[in-house]
Amino acid sequence: MKQQYGDQPHAIPLRPRKSADYSHLHATLEHTVLTQHLIKKGLKVFGDKGAEAVVTEMTQLHDRSVIEPKMLHMLTKEGKQKSLNYLMFLKQKQCGRI
Repeated sequence: MKQQYGDQPHAIPLRPRKSADYSHLHATLEHTVLTQHLIKKGLKVFGDKGAEAVVTEMTQLHDRSVIEPKMLHMLTKEGKQKSLNYLMFLKQKQCGRI
């Protein structure tokens, strides 16, 4: 312990610290946090609720003037190359703590 933490500043001997083991949370983390679907698959998985979420998200972006939709034929070649793809992911929110 002395090598790992150095000298103890007081005379009372304390028990050594346990190392944290988070390996059991890997499966939970992977399942709840990292499960995301692109729109096409998300609509198949979540159905009407997924479609409602997509419409809500796009409405918010439009109302706040974040993005402005344009028809493809309205853009020049340079404009098409500079345009950004908008990636939207769907995931089911979990209630409560892990």
